[in-house]
Amino acid sequence: MLGGVVFGNAQTVPENLHLASGTLATQPDQVVPAAGEGLRPNPNKVPRTNLSIDYGLGADGACGVAFNLGNVF
Repeated sequence: MLGGVVFGNAQTVPENLHLASGTLATQPDQVVPAAGEGLRPNPNKVPRTNLSIDYGLGADGACGVAFNLGNVF
């Protein structure tokens, strides 16, 4: 009736972007990590519909909450 998840990821993003003469120049990429956790309550077992409640933390104090009703996979 109740499940959980722990997740993590890393994404590369350009450190600086400069727009000059219509071209895009970038500095070397930096890796930005993030992680989070979530709950998966299953209110009704017959259709196997899950309610997802996730909380994630990112770089520079970024954070967020996400809600989803249904199956992701």
